[in-house]
Amino acid sequence: GEGIIYITPHEQQLSVNQLSFNYDGIEWTNKDTIKVLFNPEYFKIERLALKNDSTLVSLKGVIENSGKQKLNIEASKISGDILSKYLFEIKNNQLALNGTLSAEIGGEFQNPVINSNFSINNFKFAGTQFGFVKGSFNYSNKQLKADFSYFDPAVNKGQTLMSFNSVLPVDLTFGSVEKRFIDDANIWMQLKSDQFNLNALGNLVPAISDQTGILNADI
Repeated sequence: GEGIIYITPHEQQLSVNQLSFNYDGIEWTNKDTIKVLFNPEYFKIERLALKNDSTLVSLKGVIENSGKQKLNIEASKISGDILSKYLFEIKNNQLALNGTLSAEIGGEFQNPVINSNFSINNFKFAGTQFGFVKGSFNYSNKQLKADFSYFDPAVNKGQTLMSFNSVLPVDLTFGSVEKRFIDDANIWMQLKSDQFNLNALGNLVPAISDQTGILNADI
Protein backbone atom coordinates (compact mmCIF):
# COMPACT_ATOMS: atom_id res chain seq x y z
CA GLY A 1 0.00 0.00 0.00
CA GLU A 2 0.97 3.64 -0.47
CA GLY A 3 -0.29 6.58 1.55
CA ILE A 4 0.36 9.85 3.34
CA ILE A 5 -0.06 10.77 7.01
CA TYR A 6 -0.88 14.39 7.92
CA ILE A 7 -0.22 15.31 11.56
CA THR A 8 -1.60 18.32 13.44
CA PRO A 9 -1.48 19.04 17.19
CA HIS A 10 -4.98 17.62 17.66
CA GLU A 11 -5.61 15.18 14.83
CA GLN A 12 -3.91 12.82 12.39
CA GLN A 13 -5.19 12.12 8.88
CA LEU A 14 -4.26 9.01 6.93
CA SER A 15 -4.75 8.96 3.15
CA VAL A 16 -4.05 5.71 1.30
CA ASN A 17 -3.80 5.96 -2.48
CA GLN A 18 -3.04 2.33 -3.26
CA LEU A 19 -3.99 -0.71 -1.19
CA SER A 20 -4.19 -4.38 -2.08
CA PHE A 21 -4.44 -7.42 0.17
CA ASN A 22 -5.62 -11.01 0.26
CA TYR A 23 -8.26 -11.89 2.85
CA ASP A 24 -9.04 -15.59 3.17
CA GLY A 25 -8.09 -16.33 -0.42
CA ILE A 26 -9.87 -13.35 -2.02
CA GLU A 27 -7.99 -10.35 -3.40
CA TRP A 28 -9.16 -6.83 -2.54
CA THR A 29 -8.02 -3.41 -3.77
CA ASN A 30 -9.15 0.11 -2.98
CA LYS A 31 -11.53 1.81 -5.42
CA ASP A 32 -10.29 5.33 -4.64
CA THR A 33 -8.26 7.14 -1.98
CA ILE A 34 -8.96 5.88 1.54
CA LYS A 35 -9.30 8.66 4.09
CA VAL A 36 -9.20 8.09 7.85
CA LEU A 37 -9.03 10.61 10.72
CA PHE A 38 -8.11 9.85 14.32
CA ASN A 39 -7.54 11.78 17.52
CA PRO A 40 -7.93 11.08 21.27
CA GLU A 41 -11.75 11.42 21.02
CA TYR A 42 -12.62 9.30 17.99
CA PHE A 43 -11.59 7.26 14.98
CA LYS A 44 -13.39 8.41 11.84
CA ILE A 45 -13.59 6.67 8.48
CA GLU A 46 -14.48 9.33 5.92
CA ARG A 47 -13.99 7.20 2.83
CA LEU A 48 -13.15 3.52 2.43
CA ALA A 49 -14.22 1.56 -0.65
CA LEU A 50 -12.83 -1.87 -1.57
CA LYS A 51 -13.47 -3.93 -4.68
CA ASN A 52 -13.02 -7.45 -5.97
CA ASP A 53 -13.89 -7.79 -9.63
CA SER A 54 -17.41 -6.26 -9.80
CA THR A 55 -18.07 -6.50 -6.04
CA LEU A 56 -17.84 -3.18 -4.18
CA VAL A 57 -17.86 -2.72 -0.40
CA SER A 58 -17.82 0.71 1.24
CA LEU A 59 -17.58 1.71 4.89
CA LYS A 60 -17.83 5.04 6.65
CA GLY A 61 -18.58 6.20 10.15
CA VAL A 62 -17.21 7.05 13.59
CA ILE A 63 -15.99 5.01 16.54
CA GLU A 64 -15.70 7.13 19.68
CA ASN A 65 -13.18 6.62 22.45
CA SER A 66 -16.11 5.98 24.83
CA GLY A 67 -17.07 2.87 22.84
CA LYS A 68 -20.01 4.41 21.01
CA GLN A 69 -20.14 3.82 17.29
CA LYS A 70 -22.04 4.75 14.16
CA LEU A 71 -20.96 2.86 11.07
CA ASN A 72 -22.58 2.42 7.66
CA ILE A 73 -21.74 -0.47 5.34
CA GLU A 74 -22.86 -0.74 1.72
CA ALA A 75 -22.08 -3.66 -0.58
CA SER A 76 -23.18 -4.16 -4.18
CA LYS A 77 -22.82 -6.88 -6.79
CA ILE A 78 -21.73 -9.41 -4.16
CA SER A 79 -20.55 -12.49 -6.05
CA GLY A 80 -21.22 -16.15 -5.35
CA ASP A 81 -17.52 -16.74 -4.73
CA ILE A 82 -17.41 -14.13 -1.96
CA LEU A 83 -20.67 -15.25 -0.34
CA SER A 84 -19.75 -18.94 -0.29
CA LYS A 85 -16.25 -18.25 1.04
CA TYR A 86 -17.02 -15.70 3.75
CA LEU A 87 -20.45 -16.95 4.85
CA PHE A 88 -20.10 -20.73 4.49
CA GLU A 89 -16.29 -21.02 4.52
CA ILE A 90 -16.28 -23.04 1.30
CA LYS A 91 -15.12 -22.30 -2.21
CA ASN A 92 -17.93 -23.23 -4.60
CA ASN A 93 -17.70 -22.14 -8.21
CA GLN A 94 -21.20 -23.52 -8.87
CA LEU A 95 -22.83 -20.63 -7.02
CA ALA A 96 -23.59 -17.48 -9.03
CA LEU A 97 -25.54 -14.48 -7.79
CA ASN A 98 -25.75 -10.72 -7.54
CA GLY A 99 -26.20 -9.60 -3.94
CA THR A 100 -26.60 -6.27 -2.16
CA LEU A 101 -26.25 -5.35 1.50
CA SER A 102 -26.97 -2.20 3.49
CA ALA A 103 -26.17 -2.12 7.21
CA GLU A 104 -25.99 0.40 10.03
CA ILE A 105 -24.10 -0.41 13.24
CA GLY A 106 -24.79 1.72 16.30
CA GLY A 107 -24.80 1.37 20.06
CA GLU A 108 -21.57 0.48 21.84
CA PHE A 109 -18.88 -2.20 21.56
CA GLN A 110 -20.38 -4.12 24.47
CA ASN A 111 -23.97 -3.60 23.34
CA PRO A 112 -24.13 -3.07 19.56
CA VAL A 113 -27.28 -2.34 17.60
CA ILE A 114 -27.27 -3.63 14.02
CA ASN A 115 -29.89 -3.03 11.34
CA SER A 116 -29.35 -4.48 7.88
CA ASN A 117 -31.19 -5.29 4.68
CA PHE A 118 -30.05 -7.59 1.89
CA SER A 119 -31.16 -8.99 -1.45
CA ILE A 120 -29.95 -11.80 -3.70
CA ASN A 121 -30.73 -11.64 -7.41
CA ASN A 122 -29.75 -13.72 -10.44
CA PHE A 123 -29.38 -16.70 -8.12
CA LYS A 124 -28.00 -19.74 -9.94
CA PHE A 125 -26.56 -22.96 -8.50
CA ALA A 126 -25.13 -25.89 -10.49
CA GLY A 127 -26.77 -24.54 -13.64
CA THR A 128 -30.23 -24.18 -12.10
CA GLN A 129 -31.80 -20.71 -12.09
CA PHE A 130 -33.67 -19.69 -8.94
CA GLY A 131 -35.78 -16.68 -8.02
CA PHE A 132 -34.62 -13.94 -5.70
CA VAL A 133 -34.37 -13.46 -1.96
CA LYS A 134 -34.70 -10.34 0.15
CA GLY A 135 -34.63 -9.92 3.88
CA SER A 136 -33.09 -8.35 6.96
CA PHE A 137 -30.89 -9.05 9.96
CA ASN A 138 -31.47 -6.87 13.02
CA TYR A 139 -29.67 -7.21 16.35
CA SER A 140 -30.02 -5.62 19.78
CA ASN A 141 -30.04 -6.73 23.42
CA LYS A 142 -28.51 -10.12 22.57
CA GLN A 143 -31.28 -11.01 20.12
CA LEU A 144 -30.79 -11.51 16.40
CA LYS A 145 -33.94 -11.16 14.31
CA ALA A 146 -33.58 -12.73 10.87
CA ASP A 147 -36.28 -12.50 8.22
CA PHE A 148 -36.19 -13.43 4.56
CA SER A 149 -38.64 -14.03 1.73
CA TYR A 150 -38.23 -16.01 -1.48
CA PHE A 151 -39.81 -14.91 -4.76
CA ASP A 152 -39.82 -16.45 -8.23
CA PRO A 153 -40.97 -14.08 -11.00
CA ALA A 154 -41.31 -17.05 -13.37
CA VAL A 155 -44.07 -18.45 -11.13
CA ASN A 156 -45.89 -15.43 -9.75
CA LYS A 157 -44.22 -12.03 -9.79
CA GLY A 158 -44.49 -10.27 -6.44
CA GLN A 159 -45.93 -13.25 -4.55
CA THR A 160 -43.94 -14.57 -1.60
CA LEU A 161 -43.51 -18.30 -2.17
CA MET A 162 -41.60 -18.93 1.07
CA SER A 163 -40.73 -16.87 4.13
CA PHE A 164 -38.63 -17.53 7.21
CA ASN A 165 -38.63 -15.48 10.41
CA SER A 166 -36.64 -16.08 13.55
CA VAL A 167 -35.39 -14.64 16.83
CA LEU A 168 -32.10 -16.16 17.96
CA PRO A 169 -30.38 -15.59 21.33
CA VAL A 170 -26.80 -14.68 20.41
CA ASP A 171 -24.15 -12.35 21.79
CA LEU A 172 -22.62 -10.24 19.02
CA THR A 173 -20.55 -8.09 21.36
CA PHE A 174 -17.42 -6.94 19.54
CA GLY A 175 -14.37 -8.60 21.02
CA SER A 176 -13.86 -11.82 22.91
CA VAL A 177 -17.00 -13.59 24.14
CA GLU A 178 -17.04 -16.89 26.05
CA LYS A 179 -20.27 -18.10 24.38
CA ARG A 180 -21.83 -16.55 21.30
CA PHE A 181 -25.00 -18.64 21.53
CA ILE A 182 -26.96 -18.24 24.76
CA ASP A 183 -27.93 -21.70 26.03
CA ASP A 184 -30.77 -20.89 28.43
CA ALA A 185 -32.74 -18.50 26.17
CA ASN A 186 -35.71 -19.30 23.95
CA ILE A 187 -35.47 -19.66 20.17
CA TRP A 188 -38.38 -18.63 17.95
CA MET A 189 -38.71 -19.64 14.28
CA GLN A 190 -41.51 -19.51 11.74
CA LEU A 191 -41.63 -20.96 8.23
CA LYS A 192 -44.41 -20.19 5.78
CA SER A 193 -44.82 -21.46 2.25
CA ASP A 194 -47.53 -20.87 -0.34
CA GLN A 195 -47.48 -23.06 -3.44
CA PHE A 196 -43.71 -23.51 -3.41
CA ASN A 197 -42.66 -25.94 -6.15
CA LEU A 198 -40.00 -28.29 -4.74
CA ASN A 199 -38.67 -28.85 -8.25
CA ALA A 200 -37.40 -25.26 -8.12
CA LEU A 201 -34.71 -26.37 -5.65
CA GLY A 202 -32.91 -28.23 -8.44
CA ASN A 203 -29.68 -29.67 -7.00
CA LEU A 204 -29.44 -27.16 -4.18
CA VAL A 205 -30.11 -29.72 -1.40
CA PRO A 206 -27.20 -32.18 -0.98
CA ALA A 207 -27.92 -35.88 -1.68
CA ILE A 208 -31.41 -35.06 -3.04
CA SER A 209 -32.31 -34.69 -6.71
CA ASP A 210 -35.37 -34.76 -8.97
CA GLN A 211 -37.67 -33.89 -6.09
CA THR A 212 -41.27 -33.01 -6.99
CA GLY A 213 -44.31 -31.65 -5.17
CA ILE A 214 -45.84 -28.47 -3.82
CA LEU A 215 -44.98 -27.21 -0.34
CA ASN A 216 -47.59 -25.39 1.71
CA ALA A 217 -46.56 -24.76 5.30
CA ASP A 218 -47.22 -22.58 8.35
CA ILE A 219 -44.92 -23.76 11.11
